[in-house]
Amino acid sequence: MRYWLEEGLSVLREGVSRNPDSWEMRFELGWTYYDKAQDYSRAARWLEQAMELATKQYIQGKLEDYPFYLDHLVAHAYERMPNIKRALRWWYVAKWKVEQGWSKRVKVDYVAVGAITTIKDWYLRAWKLYEAGRYEEAERALLEDKLVGRSPEKYREALYRLITKREWDWRVPEPADLIGLHLLAKIYEAMGDLRKARDAWGWCKKFNIHDRYAERMMRYIEQKMREKGLEVPEGLPDWPPWEEKPPFELPKEKEEKPEA
Repeated sequence: MRYWLEEGLSVLREGVSRNPDSWEMRFELGWTYYDKAQDYSRAARWLEQAMELATKQYIQGKLEDYPFYLDHLVAHAYERMPNIKRALRWWYVAKWKVEQGWSKRVKVDYVAVGAITTIKDWYLRAWKLYEAGRYEEAERALLEDKLVGRSPEKYREALYRLITKREWDWRVPEPADLIGLHLLAKIYEAMGDLRKARDAWGWCKKFNIHDRYAERMMRYIEQKMREKGLEVPEGLPDWPPWEEKPPFELPKEKEEKPEA
């Protein structure tokens, strides 16, 4: 499969070189990097070029309706890296373009509005602390903000809301927040805690078999661990190693009363 992916990317790159004014070719290349290769930095690069060309052509009157999904995909690529500040920037750009009437079909970009709210509520404070090198505070901020109004003293509960989709039930094998887990892994790596970083990436891979980006990052962290002479666990993590059990009581199963 990797062979055919590389062949496809090669054909698309050739198409871009032969069609320098085509935003569509750059979009196809960026989308393939995003969806198939899960190489988000290269995806963002080509999608931004597609967006710039489409923006120029719309201003020149060559496009009747602006393809605002380009801005969405650029923002999504930065979310997955993650680069929260740049993702937020492009969501604001997408929202502004729709407000200015660039789309005849869409009057309000509810996707952008929701994404801006989510990033500001859940990730932005942690990202700013991460950029400032205050990693322990960044970890706490990320987990606290995921609680959304719950007691800050119970911020560890938020870790399980990152990992599981159904609130308070860690047994559900579905990821709720890949952006948050990617950011958490990045924070742990910056802290120098490679074991936690490796396991955070491992959670992403375990609960989403299609998250090849997380798998590559986990292997990258494992290589760094070997270089430092650290023991590398086998397989994917069964439970966060820094917590022996959930820091809260699991909901009890409801007992069905027999009918009278």
